[in-house]
Amino acid sequence: MSLEIRKAVPSDAPAIFSITKEAFTKYANDLGQADKVYALQEDINTIINDINTKTVFIGFNDGIALGSIRYELIEGNLAYLSRFGVKIEAQKCGMGRALIAAVEEDCRKGGISAMALHTCTKMFELVRFYYGRGFYIHSTTHDRGYVRGLFLKELTNETHETLELEYVKNM
Repeated sequence: MSLEIRKAVPSDAPAIFSITKEAFTKYANDLGQADKVYALQEDINTIINDINTKTVFIGFNDGIALGSIRYELIEGNLAYLSRFGVKIEAQKCGMGRALIAAVEEDCRKGGISAMALHTCTKMFELVRFYYGRGFYIHSTTHDRGYVRGLFLKELTNETHETLELEYVKNM
């Protein structure tokens, strides 16, 4: 197995679309509420826009695109992670860990205080995965019709007590 993680370019959009569609279809099926999963509503142009305005990483194994993740810098010196997905065949093979590690390395180099994301707290495998990467649940909301947790990973000496989180709570 030869994992490669790199920043995405616009020509990667079709591969990212395929990864996102597969990963978030599974998420929607597990959730039982496909209409609540906004990732399934995007198209190639949405992805190209994200590549041009956010940081997007794509992961390959032996040259085959199998995972992707996006993040944007938001108020409070935070990195907000989104559209993190790995093809089903590549899950539990290190691709997800490598993508999260790439984001973390990039954020640490940029002096970012913390990484944040939302996910359904009933998705036990995802919750375990994020806890295994050093994230914790800061708070929950029901704004999308299910229990959605705000997960944080602090990267500096700032903690949830000192971080400005109001903006990210409303995402």
